[in-house]
Amino acid sequence: MKTRIILYIFALSMLLNTGCKLDYDPLGDAYGQQVWSTAKGCEQMLSGAYSRLRKVLIMDNPMYLYGDLPASTLLMNNNYVKKQVVEGNYVGSYIASYNWLDWTSYFQVINTTNTLLRHLNDVPLSDFDSSEDEAIKKRDRIRGEAYFLYAYTYFHMVRIYGDLPLVQESFESVEQGLDDGNTIPRIQSSEKEVLQFILKPIDASISLLTYDKKGDDKWAVQADRAAALTLKAHTLLWLARDLNNSTEDFTKYVSEAEKCLDIVMNQSNRTLVNYDNPDNVENMFDGQSSEGIFELHISVADNESYRINGTSKDPIHTVTWTDASKETLNSIDDYITLDPAKALMLYPSADKRRNLFFQNFGNQTDDTYAPPFMLKYAAHVQEDPSDSKYYFANSNVLIFRLSDCILLRAEALTKLGRHGQAKDLLNLIRERAGIGKYIGSNSNLIKEIFEERARELVGEGHSAYDRIRNDYWDGNDFMSEERKAKKGYYWPVDIQRLQSANTSLYQVPYWVGKL
Repeated sequence: MKTRIILYIFALSMLLNTGCKLDYDPLGDAYGQQVWSTAKGCEQMLSGAYSRLRKVLIMDNPMYLYGDLPASTLLMNNNYVKKQVVEGNYVGSYIASYNWLDWTSYFQVINTTNTLLRHLNDVPLSDFDSSEDEAIKKRDRIRGEAYFLYAYTYFHMVRIYGDLPLVQESFESVEQGLDDGNTIPRIQSSEKEVLQFILKPIDASISLLTYDKKGDDKWAVQADRAAALTLKAHTLLWLARDLNNSTEDFTKYVSEAEKCLDIVMNQSNRTLVNYDNPDNVENMFDGQSSEGIFELHISVADNESYRINGTSKDPIHTVTWTDASKETLNSIDDYITLDPAKALMLYPSADKRRNLFFQNFGNQTDDTYAPPFMLKYAAHVQEDPSDSKYYFANSNVLIFRLSDCILLRAEALTKLGRHGQAKDLLNLIRERAGIGKYIGSNSNLIKEIFEERARELVGEGHSAYDRIRNDYWDGNDFMSEERKAKKGYYWPVDIQRLQSANTSLYQVPYWVGKL
């Protein structure tokens, strides 16, 4: 567990610039022969890829912005910019200027991993270890993690933007992107093409990686086989979402996803956290719990943190006020809060997560003495002694965990018509939370799984994507049939900015003429 001692904060506004618990300092730039000429350089580049991804998902393009706020399920934000996202207006004032429509930073991760994969075999095998067997294992681990980061970054982008330019090569100089001094055009590939393509690096990652064990330094904060299998299952279910459930491809994709999740549940060394003990849940938010599969490592001690309270431009993920009696909040408009009415409807009165996941559950959002904040990512905060108003995160950001896999497998089983098995898995999560077994009909099972995922995975960037994947929009006011027909569930791209470098780009149909 991370230390809970209050620490002095040194230049935390510039954090997220180091790697994730590796033995080497990362390199943020994907060039220079010194990087890929040694095993240490390869470790540094891998660490740099993790660092870039963490910066993107927390600082540049915050994951909650796309995965939680547009769902209109539980979380809300009254900031005059982010409130527009909650209401479905992805082109509102200042949104483009915040670079939330610009995918450039994601492609920096893609290029870093491509460069590493291109040059990994240039390093003499003996530089990884004097034992050939150990050297192969170490090189395979680096390669497997690089494949995972490449594929995860693309999968994350597909869920936001849909069609994307598919970059399979590394760019190590400006000239590589030019033809007679002009930018080489690269039209978007369809989301289906991108998803089918990334299955190849995902499978490579699965074959190259092994399962980590609880207590390992790398547990959950670096990809292992369980993370790769989970990513494959998510990718396959996204591929299946537009297919008729009577088609062969639908059955193939969903069946393979279910098998991947079965393996994770039974072979990956993961176990569910016991919710009877609040400390267990707090430690799960802290990171590297028994059910952690893939997380973004956040630690003040390791200079990998971010400011958790501040203005609308700060990289707020979720926030808490650690001592509301010390000072009230004049305004909570810049904070992500729980929608009290929706929360009271969604969480049964006996649900343990009301108090385990939230501070002041049920209070109104204008209660500046005790507003309804979420505790995830704010369970452990560090106060700057020089200014008591500054708090910094010290809890990992959860990407994949076992609860997600169990409920996702229940969804896959439901789509395969195996309702009894699906209910058994759903009930594992429900009964842990103290709300008893599901007693409803098979026809409402997808709805119930969606709601249970919303309850369990709130703030972990799933709910908006769950709506798209299942075409389920109950409780969401802005997703009309006309908008869905034009793929308005995807975000627009900043065409004016991006077309200056790539004139072949096109806009999501719903957003044509709106940006």
